[in-house]
Amino acid sequence: MQNNLKQKFIDDTPETDMPKLKQQRIDITNNSNSDNLSGMTWDSVNHSCAYDALFTVIYHIWCKNIHYWSQNFNQYGEHSQILVQGLNQVVRGQITLNNARDNVRQALHIECPAKFPYGTIGTDISDLLTYMLKNQNTLGTATEICSSCNYERELEIKPNSLIFITSSQFKSLNNTFLNWQESQGHCDSCEGVTNIRRKFNQNPGLVAFSIQVGGITINKAIKVTKISGPAITLPLKGIIYLSNHHFSIHIITSEKNVWFHDGIATGSTCILEGPLTNFSDKTLRKHNSGIAVAAIYAKN
Repeated sequence: MQNNLKQKFIDDTPETDMPKLKQQRIDITNNSNSDNLSGMTWDSVNHSCAYDALFTVIYHIWCKNIHYWSQNFNQYGEHSQILVQGLNQVVRGQITLNNARDNVRQALHIECPAKFPYGTIGTDISDLLTYMLKNQNTLGTATEICSSCNYERELEIKPNSLIFITSSQFKSLNNTFLNWQESQGHCDSCEGVTNIRRKFNQNPGLVAFSIQVGGITINKAIKVTKISGPAITLPLKGIIYLSNHHFSIHIITSEKNVWFHDGIATGSTCILEGPLTNFSDKTLRKHNSGIAVAAIYAKN
């Protein structure tokens, strides 16, 4: 069951665990080769913070390799294709980031006005992640095999670019993801031990997590197992935080710098908070009063 991520999470991490925000503002730029990062500004009439948060993270991933990421995001369906088209117009100076956001939002609203309303009603970030980042095709295999009677079945939930985290049992994203890829169960036929294996067909360019529970630490990288060949590691690229019905983000660049963006507080600018080495996995799960509700990992 998925929690409604319009609501505030309850988490017991002390506020003192969080690094202090450096008040260093960065000039606006759409130059993908620059270290000065820009973001989308909040729409006070049609509240846009969910879109500002996710699309700004996607924008800065996309900027690093426009050709590769345009092809990659196009796999996720119509709405990601509209975003990619808009981002290409942004870098050509034809429209603004806010225009690109609004074009996608309009298409989402037309398709599902209840989930993607206009006005002051919030948007569930898990719904937005599903429509924007869930791959239309299965990305691997998922099987359960009994070691005693050799009973085998195909599992319904297979590898994809979007994973829902519904338990904090394994404490961290990477441990939870590793257990999801390879674990044990119980056979329905003989009650023996089964081996559960989920493996990706090839290197996924991106894996995103919708975090439905509190108490999960955010690792700086995750390990992805494949059907053949060695496992790969994907670095952390973005975290979405929720506080008082409002979303903000951390962006982690290829240079391993951490930037903060909030469409209300920072507008179209981002704030450099320092190198990733200044943050622990535990402190990354919170930003001031915000709790991590999504994390995005992608190749450099």
